[in-house]
Amino acid sequence: MSLQKEKRTCVVCHSYFFEDDDVVFCPTCGAPHHRECYNSLGKCALEELHGTDKEYDFKKITLEAEQEPKEEPKKQPTEAQCAFCYTKLKEDDKVCPYCGKPRIGMGFIGVDFLGGVDGATDIGDGVTATEARDFVVVNTHRYIPKFASKRKTSWNWMAFLLPQAWYFSRKMYALGAVILAVMVASSIITLPATNAILAQLPQEYTNEEFIRYLFESLSTMDIVPLLLMAVSSILNVAVRLFGGLFGDYWYKKHVISKIKDRANSDLEIEDYNQKYGGVNIILGLIGIMIISNLPSLLTLFIS
Repeated sequence: MSLQKEKRTCVVCHSYFFEDDDVVFCPTCGAPHHRECYNSLGKCALEELHGTDKEYDFKKITLEAEQEPKEEPKKQPTEAQCAFCYTKLKEDDKVCPYCGKPRIGMGFIGVDFLGGVDGATDIGDGVTATEARDFVVVNTHRYIPKFASKRKTSWNWMAFLLPQAWYFSRKMYALGAVILAVMVASSIITLPATNAILAQLPQEYTNEEFIRYLFESLSTMDIVPLLLMAVSSILNVAVRLFGGLFGDYWYKKHVISKIKDRANSDLEIEDYNQKYGGVNIILGLIGIMIISNLPSLLTLFIS
């Protein structure tokens, strides 16, 4: 047995020994030293203990190290067990039926997908938190506590900053279409004012000149385009505030409604959740692209 495996240390500097260390032993008690440490003292560091009942006993310490019980390796879950509670899993179980954690090897290990909410909690109309989690799929640790709180208002930054993209990505297509229509309308009614401003601009201008031309245009513009710009701004802010404050509540209503409708579907639960739940990233991106490019496209084709 090597000193490295025994984790034995030098009795002078108390550093562990390694395979390439130059080690010397006291001829009397067998205490190990680095040769450099031993030479610096010129004797055994434990010489004062020689001949006493506290004398270093190399053989006794080695024997104790060999007899020391080895730490048993931690129990590792098999592929047929939950990695958290060791509940037996069926072949088609993707999450543990007992604790709700994902099957080992699926990622996100250790995340509480219910956000601290009991899986049996009724979030509304008899729908449980576990059912909502399986339907929502993405970012459930945020949404499930919101659903369980029973409050109608909370704050959702995505629904505030990118309302149309958020509604479409969460598959609330009807509400998303209404929001998109309002935002498109708010862009259209600004066209008279936009065209009036563009008409004042030369082909080339600096940022400072643009600000000057903007204020000059606004000062000479008719009252109607100005009112339309104000209405557009109000609509835009209102839509965003609505999403920020009530987005989670409307999403909860959507989730409960869809889960209740599942009883009338011929699809399996997993297939139904995949079709109507989770997120639609593609539509979310399309929503972002529409709003980002709509004003310039409207100005190009309608002006």
